[in-house]
Amino acid sequence: GGGGGGGGGGAEAQIKQLYFHLIFFDNLLPGDVILADHGFDIKDDAGFYDCEAEFPAFTRGKVQLSALDVEKTRELAHLRVHVECVIGGVRQKYLILSHTVPMEYTMTNSKSQVPKLDKIARICCALFNLNESIVA
Repeated sequence: GGGGGGGGGGAEAQIKQLYFHLIFFDNLLPGDVILADHGFDIKDDAGFYDCEAEFPAFTRGKVQLSALDVEKTRELAHLRVHVECVIGGVRQKYLILSHTVPMEYTMTNSKSQVPKLDKIARICCALFNLNESIVA
C-alpha cells in the first residue's frame, strides 16, 4: 500500500494505520462480528482473532443477488442503521464529540499512549450506555 507524498509522510501514515489496526483488534473478543464495507481487507485478521468480518453483498459480476445474499445484506443494513443511530445519539448528547477539538487531544505522550480524545470518547460511550436502549 502507500503511494504518493514525500518526506516520510507515507511511512508515518502506515505507522498510524498499523497502530490503529493493533489497537482495534486488541479490543475484540473471540466471537465478535465486525461490520465492514468493501475495501477493508480485514477478513484474515478477524479470523486470526477468532472474530468474523461481515460485508454487505454486492453484484459484481452477477446479474442479481441470491435470496440469501439479499436477506443477509438487509440484516446488515438494519444493524448499520442502529449503529449509526447510537453514534449520532452519543455525538448529540456529548457535544465535545461533535465539535473541533484541539490537536493535542489527538496526540499521545510519554505518560499515556492513549490520546485524550480516545479517553473522552470512551467515557461518553460508557455514560451513554447507562441510558435506556434506543434500539427497539
